[in-house]
Amino acid sequence: MKRFYQIISLVGLMILIVGCGSPKPSSFVDSNLPVINNIKTISSTRSIGLEWTTVRSSDIEGFYIYRSELNEPMELIYTIKDRFSTHFADKDLKPETTYRYTIKTYSKSAISSDGVVVSAKTAKAIETVSFAKAIYGLPERVKIIWRPHANLKVGSYIIERKSPEATRWSRIAEIKGRLNAEYIDNGVKSGREYNYRILVKTLDGEISAPSSVLSATTKELPDGVVDLRATTNRPKKIILTWDSPLNENFSHYQIYSSIGSFLPFLPLAKVDTNIYEDLINSNGTKRYYKVTFVDKDGLESKAQDEPVLGQTLGEPDAPVLSKPIINNKTIVLNWSAVSSASKYSIYRSSRFEKKNITDIVGTKYIDRDVQKGNKYTYEIYSVDEYGLSSKASNKISVEY
Repeated sequence: MKRFYQIISLVGLMILIVGCGSPKPSSFVDSNLPVINNIKTISSTRSIGLEWTTVRSSDIEGFYIYRSELNEPMELIYTIKDRFSTHFADKDLKPETTYRYTIKTYSKSAISSDGVVVSAKTAKAIETVSFAKAIYGLPERVKIIWRPHANLKVGSYIIERKSPEATRWSRIAEIKGRLNAEYIDNGVKSGREYNYRILVKTLDGEISAPSSVLSATTKELPDGVVDLRATTNRPKKIILTWDSPLNENFSHYQIYSSIGSFLPFLPLAKVDTNIYEDLINSNGTKRYYKVTFVDKDGLESKAQDEPVLGQTLGEPDAPVLSKPIINNKTIVLNWSAVSSASKYSIYRSSRFEKKNITDIVGTKYIDRDVQKGNKYTYEIYSVDEYGLSSKASNKISVEY
């Protein structure tokens, strides 16, 4: 049942559309209907306007407009459904082309006799710009200049662009004003070729044929830095160095860093020399780096495909404390040597005090400042040449 109602609705819609369409001219000619014998024309490049004298007759319903090109039969092109109309504009015509027109009145059942046939010719199409040029080698932009059009009817210029791999032209701008003669396209990429063309547009909307194709290539990105290096053996910092290409347009280097090779790289610093110290207040910390070259036009080279890894110096290993030896009113301490240690320090605690013993060279210490009946606890730390201290060794206590 639902399908049945859909079909009925569709048929009704079709009937409604047919009923609202233009009436088909009757084949019956009524010689009593008014004949149009006075038609004035006015032409532009793609349009012809028709004007006729007011028809003072209540017998007619409206007008049929016929048109043909030279030596072609007349065809009905439009129906005017108001007997008070006296104007019609025929649009989208070909420039520099002659057309013939005639107008007939019609009633509910008949059509008038033939009236006058008039001819009108569309104007010559407006020409495009007489001179245009695309400026190449600019950073991330192409500049287009042209000679202002001499025709006072010109209202604007349409700019179209096509990259070599594109199949269609794209309108990118419309420059208002006949005397404006420049456009800068900053929607382009570095080191690529682009094609352009210009179309002239009149104040009444007429558009010329496109100009000849203009080509320009944008400035190449500068070469990037090479041989980027990062230290792994400096305390509390990572030193970056690199080699730079020769470029008289040098502005600065941009340094990026990340805590992981696959995480985003964020801007770290801008420098004008090929060395940089990244101060990091921690031991054994890793950082990943990329460095780019930036020229005076703000063009930035490509970064390295793979980042360089740097690391602050790690703290030395903790020594291993052996069992203390009580000997002749002293406590003798021994521990394992740590290769990166230049000296050692001892932390001693007892019931009465806590004490740091520093700048110990070697792996043995004799503690003579001891008293009977006390318990002493010891921890050893290794210290490297930069003053970095290890974690505490194993803790050992001894009753004296």
